[in-house]
Amino acid sequence: MQLQEFLDGEGSWLRRVARLVSGSWERADAALADTTAHLVRQGTDLTDGPAALRAAWPRLAAWLRSHDDTEPIPHQTPPGSDVTDPTPHLLLALQELPVEQRLALVLHCRARLDDQTLAHCLDLPTAVVPALTAQAVEELQARLVANGEHLRLDLAEVTDRRQWRPARTTVEDVHL
Repeated sequence: MQLQEFLDGEGSWLRRVARLVSGSWERADAALADTTAHLVRQGTDLTDGPAALRAAWPRLAAWLRSHDDTEPIPHQTPPGSDVTDPTPHLLLALQELPVEQRLALVLHCRARLDDQTLAHCLDLPTAVVPALTAQAVEELQARLVANGEHLRLDLAEVTDRRQWRPARTTVEDVHL
């Protein structure tokens, strides 16, 4: 029962992210199966959603990396720095989503994971994560204004995990 609840909840969300990264539902299912089996072998408490997600990310990311046959994405090195900042598949895929879906996905990530874990998933420096969320919110605000809709989003409110909790259906409404 614990396993099925995980697959219906956090596992479903992991599957969608894996699909977004890999471009294939088959790979997403295989990645989720491998990750879930790993969590069960490790004795991870699947009823603790955030802890299960934190335990799942490294395994899921490793599976996706090892089964990635897409063209390599060039690394970018910031001027005056020897730190390599790879452009992740997930970030590129996010840029192709409609802004409302991107916002829902990113804010859902922010609500469920701490910055360090999310940065690890995105393969980005931790400091970039708040800016990514802020950018998504600003883009949605601009789009709503352009459409003549008057909806004010308080950036501090929606990006603070203590104040903003998405409904469980937030990502279910994101059609990938």
